[in-house]
Amino acid sequence: MRPPHYCSLFPIFLESIMKNKISGGNITISRATGCLYTSNDCIYLVTNWHVLSGRHTQTKQTLDSKGGLPEIIRVHFPVDGNITEQITCEYKLTNDNKEYIWYEHPLSNEVDVAALKIQPPEGIATIPINEIIDPAPTYRKDFFYVTQDVWVIGFPMGIRISGLPIWKSATIASEPSISSASNKYKIILDTATREGMSGSPVLFVNKHLTRIKFDNVKHEVDLPSVKVMLGIYSGRIAGDDELAAQLGIVWSCECIPELIKAKRIYNN
Repeated sequence: MRPPHYCSLFPIFLESIMKNKISGGNITISRATGCLYTSNDCIYLVTNWHVLSGRHTQTKQTLDSKGGLPEIIRVHFPVDGNITEQITCEYKLTNDNKEYIWYEHPLSNEVDVAALKIQPPEGIATIPINEIIDPAPTYRKDFFYVTQDVWVIGFPMGIRISGLPIWKSATIASEPSISSASNKYKIILDTATREGMSGSPVLFVNKHLTRIKFDNVKHEVDLPSVKVMLGIYSGRIAGDDELAAQLGIVWSCECIPELIKAKRIYNN
């Protein structure tokens, strides 16, 4: 039996939590996806701006129907050596003075990506996404093209199979090398996704086995896997109903190191 795909260890299942003001218990506001990014010996949890803020990126209205806002992000890490088990950690989104401590992009809510500095527990299997972001950024930019097939890897509706994510196929639907008139980081996908996939890494991953013909015989050759990251998924483009467009938004991964470098604290 093949082991789990290497790229299944990039995404992490998240839950945004608020405190019940009466009982003091936890209330889950939403489910989402995140991934780890390392910089200068620090580790960051990267997901969407709307996941950590609890607000719509355009209107800034609360996403929770009762006006609740996230206070904690609950992270479910797979265990190294036994990825069907989980280590669950909770990280506060504010300090003791109720000031936010997570970072947004210098363009604020115009880029739906955010990061929280965390200290993950020891013994986790989650792999930071640096290895598919940092190397050869020029190569990555020239690598992607419209009509190319990619994968959105996350947790739709919170679904996990033995703790592992779901791979949703997608096609790049806008020219990734040409800046959008509204935002240079925005790329459009042709895909149908659901709540819970916000913050998912979007990757190109080739197949390991390739059929090659030589000596008039077809052979299967196990080639090295190519893994290139397009960006962070943030949700569907709204329409009259959920099937109106089936288009999704990806934020180019170039915005992640910019966000970390700027260290701009979110201020509601």
